[in-house]
Amino acid sequence: MLLENRLSEDRKAQIQRQLTYNSDTSIHGYSYRPDYFFVGGEQMLESWTSPTKVNSKFIDTQGVPMGFELELEKRHDCYDVDERVEEFLYEQNKTMGSKYYVHRLNTYANDVTAKINNLVPHLLYAKTDSSLDNGVEFVTQPMTLEVHKGVGYVFDKYNDALAGYQRSTTGMHIHIPKGAFTNAQLYLWMFFMDMLGTASVRHQKFGNVLTLIGQREFNSWARFEKPSYGTGAKHQLAQVAIDRVDHGGTRYKYVNYQNRPTLELRFFKANMLEHRILKNLEFADSTFEFVKYITSNDYDASDMLHLATSLSDYFGFLVSKGDRYSNLKSYLDRYRDRINIQGPVLDEEDTDALENILTDELISVVEGV
Repeated sequence: MLLENRLSEDRKAQIQRQLTYNSDTSIHGYSYRPDYFFVGGEQMLESWTSPTKVNSKFIDTQGVPMGFELELEKRHDCYDVDERVEEFLYEQNKTMGSKYYVHRLNTYANDVTAKINNLVPHLLYAKTDSSLDNGVEFVTQPMTLEVHKGVGYVFDKYNDALAGYQRSTTGMHIHIPKGAFTNAQLYLWMFFMDMLGTASVRHQKFGNVLTLIGQREFNSWARFEKPSYGTGAKHQLAQVAIDRVDHGGTRYKYVNYQNRPTLELRFFKANMLEHRILKNLEFADSTFEFVKYITSNDYDASDMLHLATSLSDYFGFLVSKGDRYSNLKSYLDRYRDRINIQGPVLDEEDTDALENILTDELISVVEGV
């Protein structure tokens, strides 16, 4: 636990007053961009936007920060829907902020605002979104899984005013920093995600593991298409992993690579239930941690690729993490006997490309690049 900059009682009271009297209950325009911060259990810092690997003590010690966008429609039969949305924003930000800044998730004692000039950024804000009929997009700061679990989401308490899962226009998007991944990890991550999108499931609505987890079929807003680099690349996915760019179309793929600093997972159905929101965040976190685990062990390129495309190894990884992914595990456990865990056939060129990436990374470390 960080004991420096210990949170005093006076500072607690000051922060609580800010949360009470300075709450932003506005629904901003779609182009609104607040200052972003990486929000971890012990530390908060200004976010960095590098698309390439960043040697980050924050990620090493706190975890990968993830921000989500939750699209919800206003209910037509709620006569005071705008007032209810304002009430939700006020209560949610006040409650979340109190748990994080003041009570420190009942775990920590330090003042996380000390290194950001004593600022108290909102953890949640709202925007308009033209893809919605008459709705609101709720957006969080990029927070670690620990913080997302600790602050508490109460969207479902306002289902008299807002609707998500039963609306065709609504979805949930999760952003992960590109800079959290090495080139090898991002390369493996793309194979892993593609494997989940092709692993079949016996389900009346969803045909593969990825749509099962996302709870909706792929659509025009989240097409199941691999990223590509264009002509001249010896290996498409390897070049995408190195240059962090997808030249193959628009952002409307199941994973959007077009944002400079983040990967955007776009295939989740909107859901107002906290355990479903956490299930999605746990999945996103687990994908990063899984490829990080693979590259942190003494595997050769062939073994790494086979692990990254093995559902049984991924399921074993989830179990090994205890309660970290409890919502995701309890959801998937109901369908384990319906999932085809046979992995895809890998090409020798896929292994060769990974070997080259790993060699380049080793050279960079040796040369201090």
